[in-house]
This record gives sequence, structure tokens and C-alpha cells, in this order.
Amino acid sequence: MNSLGYDPVPLYFLNMVYAIGALLKPGLGYSAEQLYVSAMLYIDEIICNDNLECIQAILCSAAYSLRSAKGTSHWKLGGQALRQCVNLGYHRNQKRLRSTLNPLQRELQKRAFWSAYVMECSAAVMLGRPLSLHYQEIDAEFPLDIMESQISSTGIYGAPRSLSSEPPTMMTHAIHGFRIRALIGRIQTTLYSDSTLRDATIRQALIEHLSDELEEWYAARPPPMMPPDGGALSFFVSADWYEANYNYAVLQLFRPQITDAKTSAPDEIFLKCLNTSKQTCHIFRRQYFGKPMAYTWSALHELFLAGLTYLYCLWMSPAARQVSRHDEVSNTCTDCTMVLVILAERWPEAAPFRNIFEVLASRTMTMMTDSHQGKEVMPIAIGSEQETYPEGLSQWMAGMSDTGITTGVDWLLSELIDEFPAPE
Repeated sequence: MNSLGYDPVPLYFLNMVYAIGALLKPGLGYSAEQLYVSAMLYIDEIICNDNLECIQAILCSAAYSLRSAKGTSHWKLGGQALRQCVNLGYHRNQKRLRSTLNPLQRELQKRAFWSAYVMECSAAVMLGRPLSLHYQEIDAEFPLDIMESQISSTGIYGAPRSLSSEPPTMMTHAIHGFRIRALIGRIQTTLYSDSTLRDATIRQALIEHLSDELEEWYAARPPPMMPPDGGALSFFVSADWYEANYNYAVLQLFRPQITDAKTSAPDEIFLKCLNTSKQTCHIFRRQYFGKPMAYTWSALHELFLAGLTYLYCLWMSPAARQVSRHDEVSNTCTDCTMVLVILAERWPEAAPFRNIFEVLASRTMTMMTDSHQGKEVMPIAIGSEQETYPEGLSQWMAGMSDTGITTGVDWLLSELIDEFPAPE
């Protein structure tokens, strides 16, 4: 390309930005896949360099992959970008390293690093895989909380935001997003990846410490920003976005307790998970029904996890059944199903999640009706007898497994699919 006088860098970013835009606005008639293929014509000449542009190019590809059923796994791309950041020392404190970069370069490097870190971290948690870089190994500063127009290669104009009473910038929300994703990554590392953690007292102390940090994060969230007149393409910076991330962290934090076969979790933990998962289903319904909202694999994972957790709590906890009215359960299951239907219309790969949740929700509604009528509720097992198999169950399970995002909810699925637990 260079021999023809073309600069591959701007051509790559131009095509990739348009490709992501075509995913966000599919009704405009542009082919996201064709634009993505056009961008890939220039990628080799960029990623062969160990520099900031290489990392930014990989992150753009990851952002496309996050919203598309096509393309390389965003977990692989996020990990590749993160390794490049580590190779260049972006995970280290620039002041301690006495960096001689100009202010604009420093800020771009910090933004690239934290974007790569949360991209890889979020994907690893979703897929149930170990993190490439642990939080304890990072001492890089967060980007300055300042408006874009106040940063240039010659200096910083004005003081960064330092008080919660000051109006938030877009970077305020980005930094708070970095914090919650890093915290969720620490939950994954502490409670799921550490095979040596067997002392129940130590585990409980860690859960309480992480829970305190989560509550502090939620209390410090900045005020939401108003969406544009034409409607937002993402619910980032909205009140629902902060609540959804908080809820996801809660479910990650307490799921090991409610699924512990040896020690039954207290009623308050089941009720917390019940209410948290219920609110998540309502949030996704508000955000995705009738709105031009962009769909991501993360959204599918978080919603499906919330829906399964809600059903699981109803089956496992008498306290959860006691506080749940029939109409509340029906509305929650309907909200979750509706969004899964919307996602399946956009992505055929999401159809198995919709189909399986519909079956599980229907069985749960039957159980709740019998329970409220005082009838003896017998254990329902979808997989215990061949004749009880819903048509297509094996195919649905295989389809879900192919996506790779059931790893984080595999225990819930195994309990609800192989053998519904009998209400106690």
C-alpha cells in the first residue's frame, strides 16, 4: 500500500470506525462486514509495530468483535492489546519511570492501557478464564479527569476534576467504569481462580471486604448524563448502566455462596441475589425494548446470568418464594424473555439462550403456582427422563456451548437443566 502512496494507519481507522458505526446503526444500509474486511486490508502494516497505534488498532478490532457475531474473539484481541501495553511498560506509573513524553502522549497511553485492561478483564470474567494481568501488578495512573479540549501536546490547560461536586466529564464516567471492571476482575481472581482458597473464614472475610469496596464504588458514582435527542446507542453513563454493573458485581460476588452444595447460604444472601437479578432483568427490558440500543455479547451474558440466578433462587430458597408474588415472577421472567427474543432476532447465536430460558421460566412459574396454592411441589427434572426433554434441548445446549459464554453460569445451568432442585 505504501508503494501506491497510501498511508495504512488513517485508512484502517476510517474503515474500522465506520464498521463499528454500521453495527450501531444497522438500519442505514451500510455493510459492517464489508467495512471490517476493508479495514483488515491495512492491519498487518500497523500491528507489526510496537507502538501506541498498534494497540489502538487492536482495540478497535476488539470493539467490533464485542458487537458482532463475526471476527476474532474480543477476549483474544483484548489480551493481545494488553500484552502489547505490558511490553511497552504502559502498566507502570509514568511519574516513577520519569517519562519524557508530552502530556497528550501520556494521556493517550494511559487511556489505551486501561481500555485494554478492562476489555480483557471483562471478557475473561464472562468466559470464566484467568486474567492475563492481575490488578496487584498495576501501578499505572488513571487518565486525568479532564475535557478533551484541555489536553494538547504542549500542555494541560486547566485543572482536572477533583471534587465530586464538580460537573462530570466523559472521562469521569470512563474512570468509574475502569474501577468497577477492575473490581469485578479482582472478584474473579479471588473467589474463582484461587484454587488454594479453602478456609471458609478467610473466604468470608474476602467477600465482605470486596462487598465494602463495591458499596463505596456505587456510592461514589457520578450523576448520569442526559441521552441525546435521537436516543442513545448505549446506556453507558446512564443511571441504569451504573446499577447494572453494580448488580453484575453482586451476583459475581455471592454466586459461590448460593451454589455451595456443602453449606447453605443465609436467607439474606438468597434475597439479595433474588432482588439484584430481578432488577437487572427490568433494567435490560427498559434499555433494549423499543430503543436503538447496541447489542453486545456482554449484555447477553449479564442478562442470562441474572435470569438464571433469579430462577435458581426461587427453587432453592423458601424465603425467596415467600416474598415473591406470582405477578412479580411473571413480569421478571417476561422481561428477561423479551430481551432475549430481541437479541436472538439480531444474533441467531443467541437463540439457544432464549429457548432454554423460556423452558426454565415456564417450569418455574408452574412450581410457583403450585407452591402458592399449598400443593406439594415435586422436583422437576428436564433431563432426568428422556421423555421430558423439550424438543431441541441437546441442540440448544450445544449452541450455547459454542458461544463460550456459559462458563460463568455452568453450575446454575447444570442444576436447572439436569435436575431442578426440589423446593425445601
